[in-house]
Amino acid sequence: MRVSLHVRFAAFYFLHFALIGGFSPYFALYLHKADFAPQEVTILMSTLLAGRLLFPLLWGWAADMGLPRRWAVPLTLIGSIGGLLACLDSPGLLRAFCAILVFSFFWSGNLPLLEALVLDHLSARRDDYGRIRKWGSAGFLISVSLIGATVDVAGDGLVFACIGLACLLLGVSLSLPCQEEGSPLPRSCTPPSLLRTPRVRALLLIGFLMCLVHGAYNLLFSIYLSDHGYSTKIIGVLWALGALSEIVVLSFSAAIFQRCARRKLIALCFFAAAVRFLLTAWGVSSPGLLVLAQLMHALSFGLCHAAIVGALADASATGRQNGVQAVYASACGAGALAGSLASGALWSLGGGGWAFTAAAIFAAASVPWLLRVRRLPVS
Repeated sequence: MRVSLHVRFAAFYFLHFALIGGFSPYFALYLHKADFAPQEVTILMSTLLAGRLLFPLLWGWAADMGLPRRWAVPLTLIGSIGGLLACLDSPGLLRAFCAILVFSFFWSGNLPLLEALVLDHLSARRDDYGRIRKWGSAGFLISVSLIGATVDVAGDGLVFACIGLACLLLGVSLSLPCQEEGSPLPRSCTPPSLLRTPRVRALLLIGFLMCLVHGAYNLLFSIYLSDHGYSTKIIGVLWALGALSEIVVLSFSAAIFQRCARRKLIALCFFAAAVRFLLTAWGVSSPGLLVLAQLMHALSFGLCHAAIVGALADASATGRQNGVQAVYASACGAGALAGSLASGALWSLGGGGWAFTAAAIFAAASVPWLLRVRRLPVS
């Protein structure tokens, strides 16, 4: 029986974010327990984020300039597996840096290429994006819970789990359709021309700010909780709560976008981020406050991301989504890198609490601009 394209896309999202659920919350903790200094952990994690800034543009450009799309996504996954294997034998800073750089180069390409396929498939029904994307959040939720409960992040079990998920993801990628090979990329759809569009620039800036604000969360959350006595199992449960809240909001995102102005929704998301990270910074001793903070992930990231992706797809109605999704991925990578570097510096100087406080202040300061800027979509 032939599996529907919708199900194959959902399976890819599920496994992709399941790998992220195993890697992102715990890899900094894995490095921390491997006796890397805070500055070294920041360097290595920032290498991943720097890859998100530069490499999606290369993969998007290659796909639009003739890289066979049937093999583009599998190629990124084969390289990612190689990078993860290299992480198993990387005791020193330089060797760990090289292994992570290889992983970052290949891993940063597969999601923008998939997003382009999904958005072209949805076409006029792009508000339904959240209904497919929610399966990624489900994969993250299950993975972060299981790995947190069963895997010793101080050993190589974490990396082996990620390699196994990458192999499954490679199998699913071979079942995805090939985009139609069209004419060379029109000038109106190249990254430089996209950046000349005021609406696109505003949306990319929002994506940059969203990821900058979440820099402390992605880099420090697990370490911050571990330093305050929380077990790996509890840390996994808290990460999973954030993913669960994201699943709920993405399930209803199409209805939300039909009833509410996106400009106000995005401003609400940044306000929720400010409240969330203040609770994380100063309520770390209270599990109840941490649960509340994690449930706000639905707004601070989930709904905000869905709003930006849909608006960008509408702004580039040419049927060629590789370019705009690659630029968006790079903007998010730039924000994540800036947020990670700033958070790492604050962590070294004053502790994790001040890193989360700075994130909250920056999110709150963005709200007045978001309510005033006229280049944002109002519907």
